[in-house]
Amino acid sequence: MKEDFLFCFCRLRMLSDDTVPHADTILAALAKHLETKLSFAQGERDMIIMRNDVGIRHPTGELETREISLVVYGEPTGFSAMAKTVGYPAAIAARMVLD
Repeated sequence: MKEDFLFCFCRLRMLSDDTVPHADTILAALAKHLETKLSFAQGERDMIIMRNDVGIRHPTGELETREISLVVYGEPTGFSAMAKTVGYPAAIAARMVLD
């Protein structure tokens, strides 16, 4: 586990002698640093994987577990998976409230 963290820190150049980006807060500087390391290259896309296990108690007292899974891929030249699953539904809800 500790080796995984060290690998990630090295890969993201968190332990290098690179100049720290100027920002108002430490968190903003970290975000600027990671933005350069984690931005998508041409043709890359994001992906969301979500799994929920839902417990159901029937009126008879019987317990049942159901699994709900969702996998969404972003489009390289269109909406990201985050936009499809968060931004777009939020915009629909806002429009419904306004209407």
